[in-house]
Amino acid sequence: MQISETCIRRPVMTTLITASLIVFGVFAYRLLAVAALPAVDFPTIQITATLPGASPETMAASVAGPIERQLSTIAGITSMTSTSALGTTSIIIQFELTREIDGAALDVQTALTVAQRRLPIEMTTPPSFRKVNPGDFPILYISLVSPTLPLSTVDDYGEITLAQQISQLPGVAQVLVYGAQKFAVRVQVDPVAAASRGVSLDDVRNVVTKANSNTPVGTIAGVRQNTTITASAAMNHAADYRDVVVAYRAVKARSGARFGRAGGGGSPTSSHSGTTAMELRKDALVGAAELVLCVQRVALEKRCHVATVGQLIVNPNATNIIPGEVDCTIEVRDLEREKILATLKHIRECGQEIAFRSNIKIEFSDRKLIESVPCSPLVREAIARSCVDLGFKFQTLPSGAGHDAQMMAKLAPTGMIFVPSTGGISHSPREFTSSEDCARGAQVLLETILRLDDTLPGLAGSE
Repeated sequence: MQISETCIRRPVMTTLITASLIVFGVFAYRLLAVAALPAVDFPTIQITATLPGASPETMAASVAGPIERQLSTIAGITSMTSTSALGTTSIIIQFELTREIDGAALDVQTALTVAQRRLPIEMTTPPSFRKVNPGDFPILYISLVSPTLPLSTVDDYGEITLAQQISQLPGVAQVLVYGAQKFAVRVQVDPVAAASRGVSLDDVRNVVTKANSNTPVGTIAGVRQNTTITASAAMNHAADYRDVVVAYRAVKARSGARFGRAGGGGSPTSSHSGTTAMELRKDALVGAAELVLCVQRVALEKRCHVATVGQLIVNPNATNIIPGEVDCTIEVRDLEREKILATLKHIRECGQEIAFRSNIKIEFSDRKLIESVPCSPLVREAIARSCVDLGFKFQTLPSGAGHDAQMMAKLAPTGMIFVPSTGGISHSPREFTSSEDCARGAQVLLETILRLDDTLPGLAGSE
């Protein structure tokens, strides 16, 4: 009561004390310390998307673009930046301070689900996001080193054992693993050899993917039990992929020959044509030309049906340089396997003679051997009888090219009907067959189908 009574009885003193407190407070407020960088946590979300092998331009146009357009529909975004690199895209979204981070994360998840339909179908891993500011500094680095284990195994320990356990600790926002090496089978394709056989890189990729697929096979339902079918042809090593067949082509037998100058090891070298005398030359292309003539001579002697040298690769392929190395492919076709092998053996012997005489080195490597497939005698007889009944001239001949009938012959009796081409030209842009001959071929086909339809009961009984 004394303080209140004193203030009431002495109003002038009370006023002066109050004014003094206000003045001192104003001066003290101006002396308060202010942080230059206040600790303010903006609601930030980082989105990561990966497409292995894609260029930065492709990532920006095909991946980052659709995601950014869908994210722009979210309210409360103050800034959005994206960075695209080889095979990866990172998008950072910053929201207003008043925006709750959990609600913003739910909107981002919805936007990514909608944008997923517009992303490339090759993206097997959908985009992911984290509620973390990438500008924050890491507080702990852990290094994993092993003198005995491969890097891919060490990476598994880091990502599966350590990273997952550390992520579960309270207060840990993000765990990143650097220097990772995933276990994978890497396939190297010779583009020249693939192009010569009409095989694209997509064909190789699709076949390799299907060769080791882990897709469920199915189940067999029985009266007493159900059995799950398991595919046991898993490939765990790179060597298992060597026997994978990418495609079948119209080739009976193919062998490769490499011509190189004789010397003391190392790769073949070339000499200048103006400074090397004719009697001192060891020309790999001359040896290849002699072997080409040998192949032609073998075919003309009827040792096989046909033999062809369809490709020559000369190195260094310069005007004034003596060829030091030549690669060529030799293709032999015949209905009998023994004739093919005998022809190839004769060509090898001829190559050894050329190499000894010309003092060059010739190496042979077998590429592929595909067995010939005979047509069904029943189908051939039906085609011949159909031609006779229709009054058409015909002749029986072997096909020197590969056809789908080679594959179909494994499933059912197969035959082929050929119609004549003008000038005997086939498999060429200049190939032409008249409408009359096409109509005759269609008539023979219809008559053959009707004739085989009558013999199907007998065919089924004989199988």
